[in-house]
Amino acid sequence: MDCKAFFFRFSGLAITIFFYVLFSLNSVFASQSPLQKLVDETLSGSVVPLEPGIYFGPIIINKPVVLDGGGDVTIDNRGKGTLITVKADGVTIKNLTLINSGRSHDTLDAAISLRSSRNKIIDNKISNTLFGIEMKESHD
Repeated sequence: MDCKAFFFRFSGLAITIFFYVLFSLNSVFASQSPLQKLVDETLSGSVVPLEPGIYFGPIIINKPVVLDGGGDVTIDNRGKGTLITVKADGVTIKNLTLINSGRSHDTLDAAISLRSSRNKIIDNKISNTLFGIEMKESHD
């Protein structure tokens, strides 16, 4: 094998490895939105620290926290799925604008899906969603 052939084979392999690593890292980092990370890092019973602006969902809330947008936070799901799924008791969601859920009747796409009890949903604006608030096994 001459030097030129070796170079082209090596370059092709290097490019393939580069793109494989790039796409692999992209899927790892894309799997968790910045908003989900904020929710996950917030201690139980605390307020999720939200700066005014637009965040992208979806998010799942697994512990009692307060999600307060102060009237200056929008969560946009870009037309796919449910924006916020609440699985913990005692969650408060207030002063948010929630837009663009998916359109699937099979998965009941909604702005907020409650799968727990004793939650408070206060003064939110919901638009362009299939369902506003969908509740299952929710009490109080």
